[in-house]
Order: sequence, then C-alpha cells, then structure tokens
Amino acid sequence: AAYFISGNAGGNSDPSILPFKFLYPYIKAGLDAGDLVTATFLSERLYYLYKSGVSKHSDRAILLLAMCYFRSGKANKTYALLRGSIDTKSIPQLKFVFAQACFELKKYSEAEKALLEDRNFMDVVKMGG
Repeated sequence: AAYFISGNAGGNSDPSILPFKFLYPYIKAGLDAGDLVTATFLSERLYYLYKSGVSKHSDRAILLLAMCYFRSGKANKTYALLRGSIDTKSIPQLKFVFAQACFELKKYSEAEKALLEDRNFMDVVKMGG
C-alpha cells in the first residue's frame, strides 16, 4: 500500500499533494479496520479534489474510492465510477478493481479486456502486487 505515496515527505514543493498525503492514512486505516463509511466519505472528498485528471494523484484518488465502493458491496457504483476512467495509461491496480467489479456483475468479457489489454498488469501479477 506504500506505492500510493512517493517522493520525499519533507521537502515536496507540489501543493497538490498535501490533501492526498493528509487524507490517505485515514482512508487506509478505515479500509484496514473495516470502517467503510468513514473511508468512503474521505475517499469521496479526495476524489472530488483530483477528479479533473490533471494531477498525478487522480488515478490514486479514483482507486481509493473504487476500493471503498467495492469492499462495501457496491459493484455497480464501482463499475460506474471506473467505466470511463480506465484507459491504457491507467495504473494496473485500477484495472484490477474494475475487473473485479465487472466479474461481480457478470460482465466477463469486460473483466478480461481490462486485465489483458495492457501488459503492465501482467508485470504486477508476476511481482505479487
């Protein structure tokens, strides 16, 4: 899970990372503890800060929200959130959560396409995560 935040913690001059660095530990703790209501609430706030796609944290914010929705049993919401967000530049973890939602919704061909479309995903699988 440490792959979400990178860079030096003390001297980062990018102000757009501040909300992410502040909210991420609370979202992660909520997910780990099963407090999906809090994790979802915070993830939604983070998503709306980064949803424009301009920041390098956009995919990570979407991923956190998708994970909250999926773990809450909301495969439809996960699918709706990610359907328009997945492309060849998306991080592999995002594609995996999308594929899980597709599988739950019995959209097997979309799940397969999301996983096999990009060879970077297979590299993540080989590395174990």
